[in-house]
Amino acid sequence: MLLPKDMAASTPAITTRAITTPWLDVFCVGGFSFLLVPVFFAVGPEVFFERLLILTIAINMPHFIASYRLLYQRREMVERYRWAAIYVPVGLLTYAAMSMALLPMTVLPVYLLLVASGVYLAWHYTGQAWGMMASFAYLARRPFEDLERTLIRRGLVAMLVFHVVAFLRFSRVTRVVFRELGLEAKFVDTITAIYPVIAVGAFAVCLIGVDGMRRYVKRTSAWPPLRVALPWLAIHLWYIAIAYDMRAIFWVQISHALQYLMFPVRVEINRRFEGQNPNPRRIAVHMLGYAAALIALGAVWNPLIPWLLTGPANSALGPQGGFLLPAVMIAILNVHHYFADGCVWKISNPTVRQDLFRHIRS
Repeated sequence: MLLPKDMAASTPAITTRAITTPWLDVFCVGGFSFLLVPVFFAVGPEVFFERLLILTIAINMPHFIASYRLLYQRREMVERYRWAAIYVPVGLLTYAAMSMALLPMTVLPVYLLLVASGVYLAWHYTGQAWGMMASFAYLARRPFEDLERTLIRRGLVAMLVFHVVAFLRFSRVTRVVFRELGLEAKFVDTITAIYPVIAVGAFAVCLIGVDGMRRYVKRTSAWPPLRVALPWLAIHLWYIAIAYDMRAIFWVQISHALQYLMFPVRVEINRRFEGQNPNPRRIAVHMLGYAAALIALGAVWNPLIPWLLTGPANSALGPQGGFLLPAVMIAILNVHHYFADGCVWKISNPTVRQDLFRHIRS
């Protein structure tokens, strides 16, 4: 399959069909996860968490900010996706403000937002895994056929179900919600009973995805390219680690953010140097500034703003307000990011397609 002519003719262009470089693509889409997981199992989740805390600022927060640059950089995107750009963030901020104001009376609205963020994350992870598989299969000129696509995505849905049930089983915020509803004991008994069944069932059903990959290999008479296979393998590895210890979600988030970042990085280069043929030094200087801006803006949202507002929140709403404020701000960011991502990466949009693949010659 060839790229459309309007993309193939643009510069700067390269003959290698990669988002960054072939091996950096491999590292980002799953290689990092497979290097990291032995460390996770070897040193334990608590030590691991402490060692990776700095990566929240260096990788995780920048991946949120990068998605906002994609959404808000061009007026066309804002007008096309008004719900993502305007209505959803305004609604989230309004809901969060009302929830915080109600804290002296009830914590339920705040914790419902935290639960929504945790559940929505499952859709985000599995959706990104499939999006990367499809993108790299396209770049390899070996796209999936309908049945293969259906089987693989159904396998990912099984992992989504596992993620949701694991979150409900182990997250403290869900217990608070049911405690506020007077149903905590019944909820704990029910989720504790069904979790093992759902977990085993989900990992069994994900074998449907194995059959999809088997059909893909048989039809193409070749093993899938690493950049196609690794996102699929990595997400299953993530959920094995989560099944082992829910605290693995921290390094899973870091791995997910690294997967994500190479796509907005490529869009940034393609937009900035459209119609040019810059030398590597110019690109490096621009991207260093881009990275510094992402890190700085991410640090402003978290932890700077929560740190500045914790004192006033404590004064106005008591210690509980100061405690919950950072979590609410992260939940707002998460939910909006998940929703916006479903818009800004629609490959059916010619602008998105050109921005992502403009650098590749057919």
